[in-house]
Amino acid sequence: MLIPMRTCKSNLAAIVVAVSGLWPMLVTAQQSDQCRDKRGLAAWVNSPVYNDANELAQQLTESGFLVECIRRSKQEHLLPAQKGAAWFSTNRGTFEVWFPQQDGTFASLEVIEQSQPNGRYTYTFRGTPQTSSAIDSPVRLYFIKRGRIVIEVSGDGQLARSLEAALQAP
Repeated sequence: MLIPMRTCKSNLAAIVVAVSGLWPMLVTAQQSDQCRDKRGLAAWVNSPVYNDANELAQQLTESGFLVECIRRSKQEHLLPAQKGAAWFSTNRGTFEVWFPQQDGTFASLEVIEQSQPNGRYTYTFRGTPQTSSAIDSPVRLYFIKRGRIVIEVSGDGQLARSLEAALQAP
C-alpha cells in the first residue's frame, strides 16, 4: 500500500517532535539502564575502590545527595598510582571519582585546561603522579580535589559547586 507523500511528511514531523520532547527522558533512561545493568553491577562489586566509593556515597548522602548507583569508571587506569575510579549517578547529576593507591594522594596533581579553536577542551596533568595522559572533551570539565581524591564533573558547573560545598571539611 502506498502512502501519499503529504501523510509521510506530517508523520515525519510528528515523529521528530515526539522524539525531541522525549530526549531528556531518553538521556535519563540511559543513566538508569547503567544502574540496572547486571554485568555492570557484578563488575562494580569486584572493583578495588568499591569500599572507598561507598564511604564517599555515605558522605554525599549526609550532605543531601541521593546516590542512585555507583559503577566502575572507564577512567580507572588514567593515572599511575591510581587504585581505581568510580562513576556516580545521583539526583543532581553524574560524575567520576578517582581514587589513589592506599598511601597515595593527588594533592600535588595540577590539571591544565586548554580550550581548542573547535570548541573542545584538552586537559593535561602536571605534578605527582607524573603522567602523559590527556583528556579531550567536547564540554568543559570541572575537577575538584578533596582529601586524597579527585572528582571530575563533565559540563555541569552547578553540580561541581554542589559537590564542593557538600565535601567541605567541617
